[in-house]
Amino acid sequence: MSDEELDLEWKTSNRPQSKIAQNFSIALNELFKIDNSLSDLDAAVCEKKKALSSQTSELEALEARLKATEERLKAAGVHPCPPIPASQESPRQRVAFQNSITPPSMANFARTSNRIQQLPTSRGQVTTQRS
Repeated sequence: MSDEELDLEWKTSNRPQSKIAQNFSIALNELFKIDNSLSDLDAAVCEKKKALSSQTSELEALEARLKATEERLKAAGVHPCPPIPASQESPRQRVAFQNSITPPSMANFARTSNRIQQLPTSRGQVTTQRS
């Protein structure tokens, strides 16, 4: 007999289940979302479709704005510079770019992290400490 036939022929014994078996069954249902009804799943799919269509329309609007801006730049005679491939960038350009995107506090930290500070102790001795 196949599994499907055995499933069709199976009947409950109407015996009460143990508390452990009931708790295990509940845990499995919660873990794998076995008991989700079809309407819950349909609602979730519908919600995701709405979010996707909303995001798609936002993307289309942004693409249209970008295309209109590019056309205005072309009409004005302004040609944006093509991006420089990483292999053609000089180290100075890379450092300038990194500094432009690094917050000032991080740049200051990077500059001062290797400095050594001398601190007097209570006995008048001088100790060195990395800052």
